[in-house]
Amino acid sequence: MDSIKANIALLTNQDHSLAYSALKELLKISEVSADASLYFEYFLQLLGSEQSYIRTRGLLLIAANLGWVSEEKAVQALPACLGLLHDVKPITRRQCIQALPRMAAVQPGLKQSILEALNKTAAEDVPETMRRLIEKDIQKAREQIQNQA
Repeated sequence: MDSIKANIALLTNQDHSLAYSALKELLKISEVSADASLYFEYFLQLLGSEQSYIRTRGLLLIAANLGWVSEEKAVQALPACLGLLHDVKPITRRQCIQALPRMAAVQPGLKQSILEALNKTAAEDVPETMRRLIEKDIQKAREQIQNQA
């Protein structure tokens, strides 16, 4: 558990390499254990960061730990996560869109809300170089979610 606390503390470190290493370690732990889910509320707080890297880290950790939390907690967290579909940073939007199929898979009760949010998501306000990528991500995420059992 001390390793988890140490990695949690590094998530907002100015050294992005160090913070990314901490993220990877926490994601690995989250695959096999509910230990990191004890910090779920903290991950939600990261979504409000001014730095897009930190918002993305929070989202990825929420997605990785959503299967370890109650459906009620997942439902409460969803609006904050879906808010990143309209993030000012296109790469953060893409990370959000790409995380949604996993979220729907581990918490099937979120599936309909996620699909509705994806259907309302547009990419007109992002640079044209990113627009097609985001539109493809949306389509792929929709298909993945619809094909889940």
